[in-house]
Amino acid sequence: MIYHEDALRVEGEDNQKLALIKKIDPSLPERERAVLELIQQAVIDVTQVKREDIEKLKDYGWTESDIVEIADTAAFAIGESIFTDILIEFSRD
Repeated sequence: MIYHEDALRVEGEDNQKLALIKKIDPSLPERERAVLELIQQAVIDVTQVKREDIEKLKDYGWTESDIVEIADTAAFAIGESIFTDILIEFSRD
């Protein structure tokens, strides 16, 4: 999410449109929103992801295998975000 936000900011999108990107569609099933909220939280600050967040996914029926895949997806997003930040810094020179 942050990756796309940074990319759009570089392209000149305004903050109002960017704020909409961060919102998780409330019409999604709670089960899916829980996953997106966890990934969003991990991308913003992975140190804030707690065991309770993982347990919440299990409560929605996600298996441990599913959660590992979700964590892998979040890790990829975090890496992309960091990489994009570096590219943006270099582009300012």
